[in-house]
Amino acid sequence: MTANVPRPTTSARRLELLRIGIVAVACLALALSAVVVLGASPAPSAGTGAGPNASHDPGKSDHPRLKKIPGGWSGMRAFLKGDRGGDIDGLRGLVGPGLGARSITIVRIAGSTIDLKTDDGWTRTITVTADTKIAKGGAAATLADLKVGDRVVLRQKRNADGTYAIVALTVPIPVVAGTVTAVAAASLTLKTRDGSSRTIELTGKTTYKLGRADGKKSDLKVGSIVVVTGTKGSANAFTATAVRIQVRLDKVGGEVTAKTSDSLTLKQRDGSSVTVKVGSDTKFVVRGAASAGLADIAVGMKVSAAGTRNADGSLNASVVQGRASKRAASPGTGG
Repeated sequence: MTANVPRPTTSARRLELLRIGIVAVACLALALSAVVVLGASPAPSAGTGAGPNASHDPGKSDHPRLKKIPGGWSGMRAFLKGDRGGDIDGLRGLVGPGLGARSITIVRIAGSTIDLKTDDGWTRTITVTADTKIAKGGAAATLADLKVGDRVVLRQKRNADGTYAIVALTVPIPVVAGTVTAVAAASLTLKTRDGSSRTIELTGKTTYKLGRADGKKSDLKVGSIVVVTGTKGSANAFTATAVRIQVRLDKVGGEVTAKTSDSLTLKQRDGSSVTVKVGSDTKFVVRGAASAGLADIAVGMKVSAAGTRNADGSLNASVVQGRASKRAASPGTGG
């Protein structure tokens, strides 16, 4: 006689599936940890100090996904140590993006040969050819424009024989950002995000932006948040090419009580009035209007505006949003 074996309940089956999932995730985590430890253990220059077309000892592992990585284990070591210039799609598939970002600096230039290094010991020697695209400061450049101390970004491709060739070498535009703590005749001082102080040199060729609009040096105030692009000099010197001053917009809102060709008067919730100045650069948004303008704003509408305050309390509006008030839309409904 066959014994009746009770079937597992739905809850029991779910619990068993959950246990299997937890075990699988734990095994995957252990595997990835082992990969990172093995990849990071050799010396920083191992497998990366050869020329640009040197092979990175591929095929030393039978891992099916690792075979897709340029250079096998050495390719992974180079990536973990900061070689972000190569083809890293295979590495993204195995260990995920965002690992090993380093700042690469030129330490020697000899003809078309360039020695590179990072502050954590990674080194590599590359050769620039006629096919290598060079850019510096956002513009096309040549090998002669590069100098020792430049920080660079590499882009390379893998050849059919497993070797590598440098495709592009870029010197990014230097950027400094922070809060203005002092403004002098030919300089400004910033407090950067890490809390350090940085002095920025200003020249007659320095340009200024106040938000999206053209600005001037007098727009720089203590407390302003700025983003500065420019050129680096010796030591910690930095000369500004352009200074963008971020604008903190004030907001007002209320019912339109008066309108002219370049202004609106709003009655705010507390009963006070405020003048909103508008111009050709003011953007209007009105419900139901595909391309709104000042003509779509009427007395009685509810309006909100964002912009910069003037000394007299008025507002230079960057954006005006309007909607018909219930009183304007339904006459006779009472005050």
